[in-house]
Amino acid sequence: MSLAKDRIAHSNDAMRVVAQQVGYESESAFSTAFKRQVGCAPRRYVASLKLKAQADA
Repeated sequence: MSLAKDRIAHSNDAMRVVAQQVGYESESAFSTAFKRQVGCAPRRYVASLKLKAQADA
């Protein structure tokens, strides 16, 4: 999942593209696995990265 986190953080790819890049056939399966391993949904992870970037600026 670290590769997925890196892709989410450093690319503008759609979530379905990231899911495919890390081996998931569906965005839904990826989202479920991401949430299970990371503790939040991919889109919430993106939002947290944006908030952190704003706070650091």
